[in-house]
This record gives sequence, structure tokens and C-alpha cells, in this order.
Amino acid sequence: MANDAVTNGFSNYDFRLLKETPRSWQLMKDREAILKLIEEKLNRRPLYLKGTHPAAEFTPGERRGDGLEFYCNPSVKLNTQNTLFITLNRQLEIDFSLSEQVSPGHVVLVPLQARVGSVQRAFPRFALNDGEVVASNFRISTNKIAPNNTKLQITTQVIFPEFEKLHQAEFGGLRVALAGDPRLPAEIATQHPEKGIEVTIQGRPHFLQPVHMYEDQKSILLALIFFPMPSSGMNPAVQSRAEELADELLQKVIDANASLVKEKQKVINISEGGVALQIDSEVLQKNLPLRDWLTFDLLFKMHAPIRFYGNIRHIGKKDGEWLVGIDLSGQGHSDYRKSTKEVYRSLIQKLLRS
Repeated sequence: MANDAVTNGFSNYDFRLLKETPRSWQLMKDREAILKLIEEKLNRRPLYLKGTHPAAEFTPGERRGDGLEFYCNPSVKLNTQNTLFITLNRQLEIDFSLSEQVSPGHVVLVPLQARVGSVQRAFPRFALNDGEVVASNFRISTNKIAPNNTKLQITTQVIFPEFEKLHQAEFGGLRVALAGDPRLPAEIATQHPEKGIEVTIQGRPHFLQPVHMYEDQKSILLALIFFPMPSSGMNPAVQSRAEELADELLQKVIDANASLVKEKQKVINISEGGVALQIDSEVLQKNLPLRDWLTFDLLFKMHAPIRFYGNIRHIGKKDGEWLVGIDLSGQGHSDYRKSTKEVYRSLIQKLLRS
């Protein structure tokens, strides 16, 4: 596990942001309050220049006029307005105007406003040495996958019947349909459940399992799996199995509507909730800015690949080098399966100990 972000391989401080998912913020606009936040609450801890990798460090100094002195690497070039950040329990970003360039590496910045993330960061991030973990077997859609997509409608005419046949022995009477399909029974045609629910269809109790995916920066209902209620009723084991079927069906839809990229991509940093990848594949570079999700395998040394469904959070580019931040959502639309999450956590802890 690397101790210095510079070992990640990105040595320049100029990184262009191509895509970023909006955060929920609490705003501060009082200049004096922001200055006291830096001096007293943060105790003049270093801040970091947004959009650079590795993040350029800015060490606060003394007040000068309406602003604050900062010291940084002399090679760092600033704009008239810049954003510095620090990640603690929450993300803190402060917009500054460049008041004075005292000398190379010595500037005076005036705070304009600060943003504090409304949601606490769930997991710490850890930088990796080259090759400790790699990502491979990417599936990314070259077209938007949605219930009203013509290509999707065609492919599901094959996928859904095969899926129904495959699982008839386990769940007799199982049926699958795209969300919004006019042939859906009236009792479920208007249903948009977030999780599996019990419904009555033509007087008989059924279980309805939604299949969701992430598109347009939100979760959308893609399809519905429904089957007659087992005679034993819905217990946690059966309900968990229904969620696994939803994940399996989603993966089949993705496989049929996405391109496969087997090239291994470097994992720059890692946490229990996400990864940062260096993307060299031309296919991925072409399609990642257009999509909100992808699936891929993480490969730890001496361990079988772990498959993840990831939401693309941000993309940065510099001289052909791409850095992509991805939230890990487990196998499919739902949270990690418990066993997968535990294995993944244990592998991260093993890296930290090495």
C-alpha cells in the first residue's frame, strides 16, 4: 500500500474534469467565518487544489488583507478563481479568488464561499502500489439502456423467455416483463416498487421483484420479475433469492447490450465504497463520459475476481491519462451481497497490513 499519492503515476498538477456527479452541500458565504474555519477549526491544516492529481497541497499562513497567505509547490499554476478542498468526515470545498502572487509558491487567496458535504464519507480511501489490484472484464453500454430503448426491447424478447425457462423448476410460474410493458397484468402495471413486495394478481398472491439500474444519475425501474407466492410464504431466504435473480437478470441484460473490454486497468486508490481507476482503454475512454454505470471485475493477487456494478462519479483527463472515480454497488442493482462485501473488506484489510 502506497504512502505517497505521487506513486500513483500522475505527476502533473493540471487535470481537466470531464464529468462529476453533483453532491448535496451546506453553504457558507461569510468571509470571516470561513477564515476562522481554516484557522481555528482546521487548525491551519493543508488544503488541496481541486482538479489536480496528485492533489496539490496548499498550506495556510497568516492573514493578509481580506485573504490568507498560502504556500504551495512553485510549479502550480492558479486561475483567477480556484477551489481548495479537504476530506475529513465530510467533504469541505472552499472557493477562493487569487488576490496576489507574492512569489512562486506563495499566494494570497480571498475566500468567496465554502461548501460542506451534507453526507458523511462512509469509508476512508487508501492509495495502492502499482499492480496490487487491477480491474478487468468491463461491460459498458454503447447505448442508453432503458425500458423504451428499441434495441433493449428486441434483446429482451430472447433474454426474458430463456430466463423464465431457466428458473421454472425453482419458481413455477415465474414471469419477467419490461417496466411499462402494456401486457403487464393490470394489478402490477402501475407498480414501481423499490424492493420486493407481495401483490395479488387475478385473485392469487404473487411476489413482485423489481430490477433496477442506474441511469441519468438516478435509479430507474428496468423490469419486473413476478411469480406465484410459495406455499410456505415469503421468508428471508426466498426473498434474498429473488434479489439474486434480479441481479442475475440485470447482468444478462447488460451483457447483451454492452461491449466487453478485457484490458486490465490500474486501480489508483480503493475503499470499501469505491475505487479510482486509471483508464487506458480507448473503448472505455470513448464511452465512460456518456454513461452513468458499468460492470467490472476487481482482481486481487491470489484471489478469484470479484464482480461489481459501479456508478461513475467523476472523470478527469490530462494528456491522454484518464482518472475515473467509481462507487461500488455490489453485484447488480442492490447493495453488496453480504458474502461479497465481507470478502472485499477482508482483502482491503490484508492490503493495509502488507
